Amino acid sequence: MQLLLFGLALIFYFSFHSFLADQKVKNFLMKRWISKKYYRLFFNFIAVGSFIPIYLFYQKIDTSFLFVNALLQYIGLGMTIIGGLLLLIALRQYDLSEFAGTQQLKHIIPPPVSLKTSGINAIVRHPLYFAGLIIIWGFFLSRPTDLVLLVSLISTTYLYFGTKLEEKKLVQEFGEAYLKYQKTVGMLLPFLK
Repeated sequence: MQLLLFGLALIFYFSFHSFLADQKVKNFLMKRWISKKYYRLFFNFIAVGSFIPIYLFYQKIDTSFLFVNALLQYIGLGMTIIGGLLLLIALRQYDLSEFAGTQQLKHIIPPPVSLKTSGINAIVRHPLYFAGLIIIWGFFLSRPTDLVLLVSLISTTYLYFGTKLEEKKLVQEFGEAYLKYQKTVGMLLPFLK
């Protein structure tokens, strides 16, 4: 029963996150309640704040190992480390102050966004999510419990559908250039278009 409730809570968390990231919702909230200047900060505050109860719930669930295999645990640990390194490499291609919402507070007008297709983006269109998938499944192999499997399955599903929604925004933003990019570079997995 705990696993089911936790799974539903995680699905709700991811759905709410996507809801707040939707452009129509953002426009509605920015028009009525939140200045554009504060929206990204608000979004991140809600994302972190609403994740805390999820994490606390996660910590209280009794879990069962699905299997024990030392080799797979080492492979999983290696995947987690590689995923973390890829995440750090991918983050270097983003303006973290804009991502966090602090740049907007400084009244700095960000430069026009350009389509980045070099570096790790030449291998996979969404390197942060690719790194996230490696970390998620690496963690599962290193700690193969029913709870971690549930988190991995729900998170992978969220990343896939969330990426599809983001792809629509990117096509609107970059048009033909992004459509061409989609044909040459894999969305979540390198070389899988």
